[in-house]
Amino acid sequence: YDALRLCLSAYLDENENDSDETKVNLFELVPDQPILQNSGMIVNLACYVDGVVEAINHMEKIENLESTMSMQLYPAFAIGNTVSRTKDIRTDCGWVHLVHEDEETMMKDYIEILRLMPT
Repeated sequence: YDALRLCLSAYLDENENDSDETKVNLFELVPDQPILQNSGMIVNLACYVDGVVEAINHMEKIENLESTMSMQLYPAFAIGNTVSRTKDIRTDCGWVHLVHEDEETMMKDYIEILRLMPT
């Protein structure tokens, strides 16, 4: 099920000529809780130092993790720019979207990103 099918069902599925036995109310078929097909999380990347960016480490390694779907390093953190260490969500330096059908694999990748961030 998805939002579009539910909306269309609300408008189109019920036919006045259908008998009570054949009427299908799609809303009754929707589970109370969503059924997750994958595990996922957003990892905010932290900057651990103040100063001029001389190198950006581990980006390719993070990109190649099994559960990495997408990632972004903000332009303010490009080589040659002066940066401050991350204090809160507004001062993070980017993000990584992790998604995998196996939660253990995703968590392994998350721990690897945490391990790599300070270096």
